[in-house]
Amino acid sequence: PSEANEVMKKLVEEMEHRYSLFKETGCSDIKQYNEYCEDHPNYDELPYVVAILDEYADLVDRCKDIARPVLSIAQKARAAGIHLLVCTQRPSTNVINGVIKGNLPTHVALMTANTTDSITIINEGGAEKLLGKGDMLVQSPVVSRVGCVRLQGCFVQNKEINRIVEFLKNNYRTIYDPAYLNLGESNSVPSSGSFSASGDKDFHDEKYEYVK
Repeated sequence: PSEANEVMKKLVEEMEHRYSLFKETGCSDIKQYNEYCEDHPNYDELPYVVAILDEYADLVDRCKDIARPVLSIAQKARAAGIHLLVCTQRPSTNVINGVIKGNLPTHVALMTANTTDSITIINEGGAEKLLGKGDMLVQSPVVSRVGCVRLQGCFVQNKEINRIVEFLKNNYRTIYDPAYLNLGESNSVPSSGSFSASGDKDFHDEKYEYVK
C-alpha cells in the first residue's frame, strides 16, 4: 500500500509536469501536444499512461492518504494522457465515493452481493441478478449514451495468460522508468508530532502508520 501511494503521488507530479508542457506549447491535451512535437523536434512526444489499482478498498483501509492523489488523477489527468482503472470487490460508498465515481467515465459491475452494491457502482440495481462468470453491466458513453449495456466477458485460462506474457517478454524489450523503481527506499512514514517508535524521526516501517 505504501508503494502504491508513492506511485500515485509520482503520477500527480507527472500530470502537473505535462500540464506545464501544454502551457508552454499552447496545447490543451496530449493529442495536440504530440502533434506539436512532430513539427518541433526540441520537444519529445509523451506516452499514454494507464494506472491500475486492484483491491482499492484494501488500499484505502491500509493507506487512507492514497485517496487524495487518486482523486486528483481521476479529476484532471485524462487530458494529460494518464488514465485510471480502479477495481474493488467491496464497492462501499466510503471507498468509492461520489466524487471519484463522478470523475471515472466508465463503470463496470460484475455480479454483486446485493442491490446496494449495484447502485454504488452503476447508480441502479440489476448487477445482483447477473449470472457471474464474466456476465457484466457496463455504463459508458463509449458503449451507450442511454443506460447500461449487458455484456459477456471472455474466459481466459491462466496457462494462456502465462503463454502470452512469456511471448511478450521474449519478443519486446521492457524499459522501466527509474522514477518508479525502489519505491520503498524513498518512502518515509509521515511523522505526527515528535513521537516515533525508535525516537528517530526518519524511522520507517511499512505497517507502523497503519498500526498507530
